[in-house]
Amino acid sequence: GIKPLAPFAIKGVIWYQGEANRKRAWQYRKLFPILINSWRNEWDQGPFPFYFVQLAPYQYGDEDPNLLPEIRESQLYAMQTVINTGMAVTVDIGNIEDIHPKEKQKVADRLLLWALAKDYGQKNLVYSGPVYNSMIVEQDKIRIMFDSLGQGLVSTGNMPLNCFTIAGEDKIFHP
Repeated sequence: GIKPLAPFAIKGVIWYQGEANRKRAWQYRKLFPILINSWRNEWDQGPFPFYFVQLAPYQYGDEDPNLLPEIRESQLYAMQTVINTGMAVTVDIGNIEDIHPKEKQKVADRLLLWALAKDYGQKNLVYSGPVYNSMIVEQDKIRIMFDSLGQGLVSTGNMPLNCFTIAGEDKIFHP
């Protein structure tokens, strides 16, 4: 589908993925990097920027709620393993009851920050949302460390943090 566009110059890509792949996260983990690299090969301009939007929270009826965290993990994997990519985090601006998050301007602003920091040389910008780094088990709690925190991780309105899930070796996610 992109073949007719390939003769034209390209500066980069902004990709807003639909949720159709949510039931095939492990397949997506392989296919998304292949898609990115195939586009780069088609244009033959090197590893141009490829910035994408994290799938926002949404509850698909009685569907397994673990599907979205798994595909988000696949998106994170792409960001961490494919050169010159970035992900606009949306877990904090989605609505679990509305598949179309209303805060599209925030999504656009987050994509813009990636481009400004990585492609237009603007320094000292917080351009990424929090990215998992490591964890420590402390008795019955887990302390999670993040990179890209800017001035810290805070919740909106000082409410308890939500939409965090974690899985052990059994791959069963828990809040």
